[in-house]
Amino acid sequence: MAIWKVRLAGGFVLLLVASLNGSLRHAVLGLAVGAVGGFLLEYVGVLRLNLWSYTGRFPKYGERFPKGEAFLHLVVSWGLIGMVATLLWQWVSIGWLAFLLSFLFPILCWEVPNIRRKSWQYRAPAWLVLAGWLLTLLVFRGVFVAVP
Repeated sequence: MAIWKVRLAGGFVLLLVASLNGSLRHAVLGLAVGAVGGFLLEYVGVLRLNLWSYTGRFPKYGERFPKGEAFLHLVVSWGLIGMVATLLWQWVSIGWLAFLLSFLFPILCWEVPNIRRKSWQYRAPAWLVLAGWLLTLLVFRGVFVAVP
């Protein structure tokens, strides 16, 4: 089974759990913020700053910026990252633990598998990649907190 299908199934499970415990609004907001923020991050990171590219062994990732189904996969993945971060912050009552989980979960679920599969290639040093994840998480969380 393709990894994006596993991620998508996980997203549906998270939406179901969120709806059952009264967190559906937070889940949908996190999904939207993640999708929009992720698209902007990809646009700047790939097309403007050339920090990474989609190469690897998958033909649909061979172009400089994903198109069609690959683009949809990209936007949905970023939406799921935003939703996971938002729900973890809401569900975990200890602030530092929520932050740590929100930081580590996307790295373990998205970065590690994609680096192993060589779906993309970084041109930036590892410290900048980690700093980018940290900044992304803080922006996603900041937008969520700013919206009542």
